[in-house]
Amino acid sequence: MRVNLIFVFLCFFFGKPSYGQDHPIESTPADSTELVPFVAYWSIGDSFEFNMRKIEIRWEDDILVKSDTLSRKIQFEVIDSTETMYKVKWRFKRPKIDEGIAKNLFKTLTKEDLYTTVIYTTNELGEFIGVENWEAIRKNMLEDMELTMRRKFGKYMGSEEDIENAMKPFREAYSTKEGIEELALKELFYFHFPMGYEYEVDETYEYEEFLSSFVGGEGMRGVAKVTIDNVDQDNGICRVTHEMQVNPEDAMKETLLLLEEMGMDTDTMDESMKTAGLRMDDFNTFIYYYDYGLPMTINTSRIIDIDLPGEKVKREEKFIIDLVRN
Repeated sequence: MRVNLIFVFLCFFFGKPSYGQDHPIESTPADSTELVPFVAYWSIGDSFEFNMRKIEIRWEDDILVKSDTLSRKIQFEVIDSTETMYKVKWRFKRPKIDEGIAKNLFKTLTKEDLYTTVIYTTNELGEFIGVENWEAIRKNMLEDMELTMRRKFGKYMGSEEDIENAMKPFREAYSTKEGIEELALKELFYFHFPMGYEYEVDETYEYEEFLSSFVGGEGMRGVAKVTIDNVDQDNGICRVTHEMQVNPEDAMKETLLLLEEMGMDTDTMDESMKTAGLRMDDFNTFIYYYDYGLPMTINTSRIIDIDLPGEKVKREEKFIIDLVRN
C-alpha cells in the first residue's frame, strides 16, 4: 500500500515537465558558435495531425508486472493569430486503447466532445501561455481524474469516507487553471518545450528547476540539462535532448505532505517509509522543425524508482508523439 500511494502522488501531482531554460546555472562551452532559434511561424488555418501513445510500465523486484498503452490521435490547428499571440485548438481524436484495464475507463471518459477539445494560446514565439476554456473542460477533467483515482484508491482503502478524504487534495488541484494545465494536459508542455529559446549547437545547458507544490508545500527542486545537436540546416531539423533529476528528499517530503492531506497519519508510519530510497529521472528527446516551430517526434520517459526493505518498485511513464506526414 505504501509504495502504491507514493506512485499515485508522483503520477498525479508531479505532472508538469521541466520547461525551457528559465534558470541556467552552468553551460559547457562548445567549439561551434552556431545558434538554433525555436520560433513559431504559423498561420491561421495551419493544421497537423499527430499520433500519441501513453505507455505505463511497472516492475516489482525487477519483474515486469504491468504494461498498458493508450493511443489517440491529436489535431493541432491554428485558429487565430496576431502580432503577439497564436490561438490553437488541440483536439483529441478517435481514442484507442491497445491493452490494459483502462479500456472501459477511457471509453466512458471520451463520450463528450468538449472533453477532447482544448483551446489555448501561445505568445508570438510559440511559448505556451495558457488554456482559455479550462473552466468549460474542468468538469470533465475532474470526472476523468476521480474515476481513475477511485479505481486506484479502492484497492487500498476500505470505507467510502476514507476514499472521499483521500480525494480532497486531488479535487482541489484539478479545480484550478494551473492544475488543469500542469496535471491533466502535460503533453502540451512537451509539445512547446523548446519554443521561444535560442540554443548554441552541441552546448550543454544546465539549470535549476523548481516544481511548485499543489498541496501547500515548499515544492521540489531539480537539476536539468538541455542539449541541441544533429542539426540538418538544409531541412531546418534538429534534435533536442532534455534530462532532469528531481531532489529525492523534496519528492518524499511532498509525498508525505500529500498523504497527510489525504487524512493519513504519517506519524504512525514506520521509519522505513520515511527513509525510503526514491529516484525520479526524466529523459526526453525531441526532433523538431525549428525553422517552422513544429515537432516531428517527441519521446519522453519518466522513471520512478522506490526502494523499501522488502519492496522494490520501478515505474516508467512514456509519451510518444509522432507527426502524421501526408
